[in-house]
Amino acid sequence: YLPLKEERDTVGGADAAAGDNRAPRPGDVELGIDMTEETVRAATKVQAIMRGRKARSTVCSAMRGYEEEPSLLKFIGVRESSWSSFKSRVETAALSTEDTMDAMCERFGPVVAAVCPCAESLPMHPKARELARLTMDELEKRGTVYVTLQKASHLRGADKAKGGGTATSDPYAILDLHSIKRKSRTVLKTVDPVWNQTFSWNGVLRDLLDDGLIITIYDYDENSKDDNIGMALIDLEPLFCKREGTFSGHELSLQGYVSVKVIWQSAAGAWEQARTAALATARPGPIEAPALGTYGVLSVRLHSAEGLMAADRNGYSDPYVKLHLGNRKMERSDVCEMTLDPLWDQTFRFSGIISAMLDEPLKLVLFDRDKKIGDADDKLGEATFELSGLRTAYTVCLSQSVMYKRTVPRGKVNLIVSWT
Repeated sequence: YLPLKEERDTVGGADAAAGDNRAPRPGDVELGIDMTEETVRAATKVQAIMRGRKARSTVCSAMRGYEEEPSLLKFIGVRESSWSSFKSRVETAALSTEDTMDAMCERFGPVVAAVCPCAESLPMHPKARELARLTMDELEKRGTVYVTLQKASHLRGADKAKGGGTATSDPYAILDLHSIKRKSRTVLKTVDPVWNQTFSWNGVLRDLLDDGLIITIYDYDENSKDDNIGMALIDLEPLFCKREGTFSGHELSLQGYVSVKVIWQSAAGAWEQARTAALATARPGPIEAPALGTYGVLSVRLHSAEGLMAADRNGYSDPYVKLHLGNRKMERSDVCEMTLDPLWDQTFRFSGIISAMLDEPLKLVLFDRDKKIGDADDKLGEATFELSGLRTAYTVCLSQSVMYKRTVPRGKVNLIVSWT
């Protein structure tokens, strides 16, 4: 059943949250869509691409020309008074048995994305609604998009060969995602370069994916301006309903093809996966008291941080961590460049009597590396961990707020600590 217009226009209201579970009321429109298990995946796909950011004028414009598609109108519902002339069609039309949900996804996906202002307005199978909501919620969080520039082929030859041979190029690529650019290495004298380089972008996942990936390929010239030998805009919309995609043989504007692989992961999702895996493989207890008095190794797996302070003008930091356990030697992590959600996944080891090490707090100090010579690295904050939980378990997963100037929380840091 499709709720009444007043209810549908109340975004996030109780009826919207209740979805298909509420009882029908007078005035509801019976849709006649059988959301079986087989259609859950397809419906989730459509649900995931609905972003609800289009202006009303765009919405109405997108709807023009679809007056003869009652199945589409039935699927998306009526939300604008300007569509009142379609209402009788919506109330009476039935989906054709040949017009499967999968076909509707492929045929109407772009239009649905434009015309549906609120994902909650769709009549959805409860299971499909929940899957879609989880995906949409994750895309609103911070995370990282990884792009692997694999190869290009049949590029334009910008450099004439001596003796009348086949022209070649010295290609490199500029990748532009959310107006942040990355540059590949240069492959000399070829029109079929293979890079296999991975680049990363950090931020709110939806913002990173919204505008697509722009790849521009240039021919490097030592003594003159580099030649543009092709450009491609890769639409990343398929990634709104799955976490990775391979775009092979994407055509360039002038000549040739380029191939990339794109993966995204939320910062919170990466930590949850690591945490679950660590606990699943942890050494089981109980721990005998005498074992704590033995000499052993304390392993600190610095996994990640989330929502750190931006210390640079570009809105990011280049964070690294110094780890202190009592008066033992300080350990230092690698630097993660241009991110507020660094993923280090590095393990550091401290040796000594187990009980003595567990009595001492583990202190992490986070810094932003400054590249300019003579500039001191900016302090991003501190986090202190108590290790008493390791007296009753061989492995613990810990998260702690990063405190800037000891009083202001600026993100959090995640650790997995164990001892042997």
